[in-house]
Amino acid sequence: MSAPETRPVSLWDKTAPPPPDTPAFEGERECDVAIVGAGFTGLSAALTLAESGTSVTVLEAVRIGQGGSGRNAGLVNPGMWYHPGEVVDVLGEEAGEALNKAFGSGPGVVFELIERHGIECELTRSGTIYLGINDKAVAHLAERAEAMNSRGGNVELLDRTATAAKTGTEHYAGGLLDRDAGTINPMAYVRGLATAALKAGANVHSGSPVTAIEQDGASWVLTTPRGKVTAAQVILATNGYTDALWPGLQQEIIPFYFCQFATKPLSENVRQTILPERQGAWDSRTAMNMFRFDAAGRLIVGTVGSIAEDRRSFRNRWAERTLEKLFPHLGEVEWDYQWMGQIAFTRDHMPRLHKLAPGVMTCIGYNGRGIGPGTVMGRTMAEHILAGGKGELPIPVTQPQTVPFRAVRASYYDIGAGVLQLGQMLR
Repeated sequence: MSAPETRPVSLWDKTAPPPPDTPAFEGERECDVAIVGAGFTGLSAALTLAESGTSVTVLEAVRIGQGGSGRNAGLVNPGMWYHPGEVVDVLGEEAGEALNKAFGSGPGVVFELIERHGIECELTRSGTIYLGINDKAVAHLAERAEAMNSRGGNVELLDRTATAAKTGTEHYAGGLLDRDAGTINPMAYVRGLATAALKAGANVHSGSPVTAIEQDGASWVLTTPRGKVTAAQVILATNGYTDALWPGLQQEIIPFYFCQFATKPLSENVRQTILPERQGAWDSRTAMNMFRFDAAGRLIVGTVGSIAEDRRSFRNRWAERTLEKLFPHLGEVEWDYQWMGQIAFTRDHMPRLHKLAPGVMTCIGYNGRGIGPGTVMGRTMAEHILAGGKGELPIPVTQPQTVPFRAVRASYYDIGAGVLQLGQMLR
């Protein structure tokens, strides 16, 4: 076998507390539930199941948080990209409001787990700010505020002056402050979930890619390079890093990248001029800009798109120009780290919940909102199993549908983001 992967996948990987010991799986084992993937969804499910006394085995191909969970921007927001009214427009009244209720609770679920299990993950609870680049965008933020607050949210529409005071830049026409949201080190959080699941009795194995899933009577056999796990129930929790393990599932999502750049720690005086209350922020551009601090005082900026070799120099320049434009008083900055992660987009930007076969479930397509929804859906799928497959689910159960011209769409999005970012720099 090849040597285990040890290169950091993100800044969070470098700065998070060390992961628990999760040796590669060897031999044969029978359990109630097998989970493929040790990210937010898989480990939330494992923790819920283990706390109920259910025997559960988590099989992770590389390391805990190796996929999107360890590369995330770390903004813990309620709901999806669409505001609650738009969700209802897409899914219908009953299904839309079920999703709104479940995912609206996401930050609270995450923060409760962090507190209950003592997870050290750089948690801030000062909120997040969705920034409008012009008056039209601010009008949309006002609609979003009304839709959220009418359903129990805690958001405040900020005018241009208040937005500048909260962010340290006069670049935006307004903003929407969500006081229920916050920021975390996502790798530290997912490692904390793994530690909690292990303490509750779950078995978690990294370096254990599942190479086949085969039905054997009423059970499922999951094959890894060094062994086999037999389980009555299976949860596939791979989201943006879904491969060809289950036929057709990968073809339902459009792979898309989000890249981030972190400066070296800034001085305390400079830090107080940018996001002084330490919210995380992102804006309404189609090729979104995101910025936040980590606990060490690094300013992190992010945007959609890849930093593969043929894109890296362009997006490095994008990061430099973005800081020059937003925070000109910074002057020239030194950069500490850059990384990217893969997002699972769906055609309508709504997640998918599938019962792929008797005893096999998955939720896929968080569309860049992995922390709250992933945690909630991991718990929800686990509770559904514990209830014998009965009870309400917050997402309609469907079967996978292939995205036409999937590779073309993925390339189009990445190139299109580059065109928009070039326009930003030229302006």
